[in-house]
Amino acid sequence: MIKPFEPDEDTRAAGDLLARHFLIKRRRGGLRKYLQYIPILWDLLLKKKAIKRSEAKAIAEAKKKL
Repeated sequence: MIKPFEPDEDTRAAGDLLARHFLIKRRRGGLRKYLQYIPILWDLLLKKKAIKRSEAKAIAEAKKKL
């Protein structure tokens, strides 16, 4: 039986940091609803290469464990 994904402490800490840094407020509509996503997209664009490297590293480590 496959166990469900359990995030480690580093992943939980990163998730908490992102939740504090990028607070998303659900609004009914309008321009302000979409403007709150600009900092998130900007951060992703700036860190795109680092994200790709860490993703490739995580996939390689997961393949080793299989």
